[in-house]
Amino acid sequence: MSEATTAAAILRNTYDGPAWYGPSVSQILEDVTNVQAQERPIAGCHTIWELVLHMNAWQEFSLDVIEDRRSGDSGGVVDWPEVRDTSPEAWHAAVAALKVSANRLRDAIAGLSGDRLREKVPQREFPIKVLAHGITDHTIYHAGQIVLLKKALAAG
Repeated sequence: MSEATTAAAILRNTYDGPAWYGPSVSQILEDVTNVQAQERPIAGCHTIWELVLHMNAWQEFSLDVIEDRRSGDSGGVVDWPEVRDTSPEAWHAAVAALKVSANRLRDAIAGLSGDRLREKVPQREFPIKVLAHGITDHTIYHAGQIVLLKKALAAG
């Protein structure tokens, strides 16, 4: 298995399982309602919904870099997009968009050549392979936060 296909497989497992660390992102989010997603059970922390939008923004950024549609400059990326519509439909759309961007990113990573993986991300000090692995780390980090928020909601 090439480094690119390995990175893509790890990203796939992070979303769909089996993830070696525990429940996949899909499993973590499957029972979250729009009401729960917008609650802030821990003062000063982001909501589940904000985390989903944030993860999606950085997946889209990574996809744009990999597909040469964006330099490594994060200018223009809304780091923490605002939740405007809190309807059940908007929540389901946010979760679906996260899944779609994860799948697109996974496929883009899987198609990278060894040479492309070694190319430096424009305006950054690291190669694309670090971005390809780092986006999975980013996702796992925020998935853990979502699990903690779900526990806080259940204890609430």
